Amino acid sequence: MKRISFFLLPLLILFSCNTVQKPEPQQEETATVEFIRTVTLNVEGMHCTGCENTITKSVGELPGVKDVTASHTDGLTTVVFDTVQSDLPAIKAAIESKGYTVTGLMEMATDTLSNP
Repeated sequence: MKRISFFLLPLLILFSCNTVQKPEPQQEETATVEFIRTVTLNVEGMHCTGCENTITKSVGELPGVKDVTASHTDGLTTVVFDTVQSDLPAIKAAIESKGYTVTGLMEMATDTLSNP
């Protein structure tokens, strides 16, 4: 019995010491600010819904793009994007890389959103 207690006592001490919970490191909370811009572009060369889908997919793959709507009947593409991550020249390049022509900017609005 003494032999068993001789082996069990150190094991008990060893395992009881490891049960103390260590505090988790605190992560710093950082607030991010997004500058959301909505632009409507005149786009020539769209003739069908396939053209709309091509532009929507191409522009939608850019970083920071929140929403894209293209209309071949109106010849317009509206893009909502974060100006910290993307910009108007990148959007124009994405459209023109697919064979369409951006002929002008119709309207633009900018909002500032803070994400805690």
